[in-house]
Amino acid sequence: MVAITHRSGPLAGKVQSFEPTKDRIEIGRDPSCDIVYPEEETSVGHRHCALVRDASGDFTLHLYGTHFVAVDKLPGGQDQPLKSGQVLHLGPASGPSFEITLDKAARADELATIRQPEPTPIPLRIRHLTIAGGAIAALLILAVGGSLYKAHLDREQVAATIASLGQDQQTAKDEMERLAHAAAASIDQGAIDRLVRSTFLVFQQDAQGRQFALGTAWVVGPNVLATNAHVSAQCNDIKTDDQFLVKREIVECNDYKPGEKVFVRQPGSGGKAYEVMGHAFHPGYVAFPKFVLAEDPALGSYGGGAPSELDIIDGYDIGLLRTKENLPPGLALEIASPGELLALKPGMPLASAGYPAESVAGQNVLPISATPQVHYGNVSALTDYFFLPADPAHQLLVQHSIPIAGGASGSPVIAPSGHVVAVVSSGTMVGISSGTGRTPSAAEINYAQRADLVNELLANQTDAALKADHAYWVRQMDNFKRGIDVIGAWVIDQSKPDPKATAQLVSETQDKLTASDLVIDPVSGKNQRTKVEKLNLSEKTRYLVLVYASDETNIQIYLKDAKNQTDADNSNAQWYPSVSYSPPASGTWSLVVVGPDRDTSFTTRVYTWQPSSS
Repeated sequence: MVAITHRSGPLAGKVQSFEPTKDRIEIGRDPSCDIVYPEEETSVGHRHCALVRDASGDFTLHLYGTHFVAVDKLPGGQDQPLKSGQVLHLGPASGPSFEITLDKAARADELATIRQPEPTPIPLRIRHLTIAGGAIAALLILAVGGSLYKAHLDREQVAATIASLGQDQQTAKDEMERLAHAAAASIDQGAIDRLVRSTFLVFQQDAQGRQFALGTAWVVGPNVLATNAHVSAQCNDIKTDDQFLVKREIVECNDYKPGEKVFVRQPGSGGKAYEVMGHAFHPGYVAFPKFVLAEDPALGSYGGGAPSELDIIDGYDIGLLRTKENLPPGLALEIASPGELLALKPGMPLASAGYPAESVAGQNVLPISATPQVHYGNVSALTDYFFLPADPAHQLLVQHSIPIAGGASGSPVIAPSGHVVAVVSSGTMVGISSGTGRTPSAAEINYAQRADLVNELLANQTDAALKADHAYWVRQMDNFKRGIDVIGAWVIDQSKPDPKATAQLVSETQDKLTASDLVIDPVSGKNQRTKVEKLNLSEKTRYLVLVYASDETNIQIYLKDAKNQTDADNSNAQWYPSVSYSPPASGTWSLVVVGPDRDTSFTTRVYTWQPSSS
């Protein structure tokens, strides 16, 4: 079956279904089309486009003449493959849009084809190049964007752009290398030697003796090493309700099974391994993301694109490891004084030692004998954990150009003085198009936690520090609006039945998916939670129903009539699904909210459309 759910325009709220045998769906103002827009909807051509089933059974987009179609907000191409859930927008920004649902079922006597790699449309390829090319490439894209995003993208333009991007990437790389050489020249070799001696590998060992590198740590006391919270933290230290709020996923977090242990290994040939017996992490690692997500900040996108939630960095990502035995004497690195830390400036040279292992040859032998890698870079920016400019006291996020990869987490960062000024915690990574991994971005913007956080944890002064920082978080949050308000306004704008229509809020309710709402999906067999809310709707009234879930939990909604028939739905998993609907008669409908097996609060807003006064 093929279903067309109209999102905006004169057909908004209407769902049209076509039989599986339908191989071509014509769209336009011509009465002979399968989807017919009113004659006055001049943003749509008489024969604007068609959805055409090809020999494989999949649908493609066929364009007529110069008519424009955007697919998920990017210019659609001739014979572009389509997939279920995509939104097509016809003509200019004021034109109508609809979502397509495509079901391609294999015959009972044939095996379904395995999932194939999806081609990347040219505009998306250019976007990927922008990300990979960093700031210089991004500026180039902005400069030529007016020509590249026209309907008539041609190969010569794209080829020229790619060539230019490559030149600018090389220029940026050469400049990074020049700065790294300058940094290396400004830091004494004796300081580097001390850095290398004091940087240990963190690795895990299972009951069979197999070993896996986890990260990096460095000596701060007789039997204590500093690292990241996401290296030192274990699941039993974090409340179940907080796990999702910490990192959305805590990849290094483990409840260790019988026989599993964690060790740190001294660098160099014959370096001894020391068993880890205790650990701690800065409480701000949980408190900061929990605060931010509870406030639900979001930002609108320029040009009318979908809003985005505020990026959250792993703030206060500092941890400690305590070994069973004392470590060799004389290895503890000195943390920079408060005065030195407050004097950090963009451009200052830095050096770091650690164990980058992700996609690195030889990483599997690190637990046997560890050799730290030394890299140089510079401070590129100093901000707070909101990525905003801040006074020196709150510049806890040290942004830098030191190359990193997975495994470098916890690496000490030193200034020319030889003192530790920061701890490497994360980097800007780009996913590989095949979906098999990631690679560091050429933007060379990576992140570290300022080293005074280590002193706070060592001195057990974190509670007092967090109390003061919380007041700062509240002040900074005034820069942002709540996600439901930003995203709600965007959904309204996208769903307008006509450009001058306005939405009037008629009801707002809060509810929560709890353990008592647990059901088993009869199709997938998976646990999920379902809540039903009753809505009283009036005939001849056009409604917009928006459900907004907390913590960006992906949910689905279904609007059912008294006979339990689905009249409208949004089954694309997202945290702010909406439906438009005009009831044929007054009555009570059931709004069914479906989410994962996790406590999820959600807000339901019901709007009615008020026609333009003109």
